[in-house]
Amino acid sequence: MSETKIKDACVRGETIPSSQFKVSDKSELTIPLRNLVGLILFIGVAITGYFSLTERITFLEHNAELRDVHVKSNSEFRIKWPRGELGALPDDAAQNMRLDLLEKQIEKIYKEHEDHMRQLNGSK
Repeated sequence: MSETKIKDACVRGETIPSSQFKVSDKSELTIPLRNLVGLILFIGVAITGYFSLTERITFLEHNAELRDVHVKSNSEFRIKWPRGELGALPDDAAQNMRLDLLEKQIEKIYKEHEDHMRQLNGSK
């Protein structure tokens, strides 16, 4: 078949015998320049989109990992801080010292009160 017969057969949707196609190092393929430019632009946009999506997914995965680390540390802090396993603030230490002093003073006052009550009851 000649080249025009092949084109006509393609337009009509007919099958072309494979013996008519011969591919070699001298084979040529013609494509309109606007189609070639469009194809190159499409490939460029597709590659840019792929790398943008990959970068965004990587960024989101990294943020999720950081968030997990923060949540785990917060959970550990939330559990261990009230137990005193993570230490205490200097203000807490000063407050605890004051509370200890007040407890000792109250015990002393309570003992003095009991002694005073015993003396009153014993003298009657």
